[in-house]
Amino acid sequence: MLTDRPHRGGPAADPISWAHVGLGALAVLGIALAGFTLWRIGRARSRAAAKRRDQVQRWTQGVKALNAASDALIAFEMEFENKPEAAYFDRPLLADVNEPATARFYTAYGEAQSLLTETIPTDDQHIANFLKAAQEAWHAFGIADENARRKARIGVVSGDKHLAMGERRKLDQARKLLAQAMDPAASAAEAASAHAKALELLDSIGVVIPEKLTTKGIRAIEQRRQLALTT
Repeated sequence: MLTDRPHRGGPAADPISWAHVGLGALAVLGIALAGFTLWRIGRARSRAAAKRRDQVQRWTQGVKALNAASDALIAFEMEFENKPEAAYFDRPLLADVNEPATARFYTAYGEAQSLLTETIPTDDQHIANFLKAAQEAWHAFGIADENARRKARIGVVSGDKHLAMGERRKLDQARKLLAQAMDPAASAAEAASAHAKALELLDSIGVVIPEKLTTKGIRAIEQRRQLALTT
């Protein structure tokens, strides 16, 4: 009589569920794709942030250069109120837009001002143009200033004209008249007359002083006289 032999092996293994394997693989792939997408987004944001920092830095450099040019120009114009003697005789060509070096400065300065905006633009070309114009304006002011001072020292006035001996004497006379006008002891009429004569002499030899700046000179003379009366 045959009897059943005892089963020596373990329980039979469950068949592999390829559907579960496929779903797991898809899940892993999805996670990998999501991670890659997030990495790309993060990288793009990092690049955008770096680009913006560079834009802000270059724009700030341009603003600093333009502000330096503006401050230098304001300081020059304020000389007509604070130190008209220096403004009239030390570098008058800096006020003469017919002087090539001065004209180049005002052209570059105007270009930079036209490109300046209240907010920092995002356009790289606009930023590059502004930075270039602002730096050129600041550089051009230095050249124009040195040109004006050098020509004043050697007696060259508007139109690259070299002063003759007689014209140099008129220049010295104009300097003395301006000193008289700035004398606090002079009456208002005496100061105005001396200042007007000084300007006439300067104009006759080719020293060009714009009206808006001579007005500042008149104001300086009046302020000195008023200060002398109150002290």
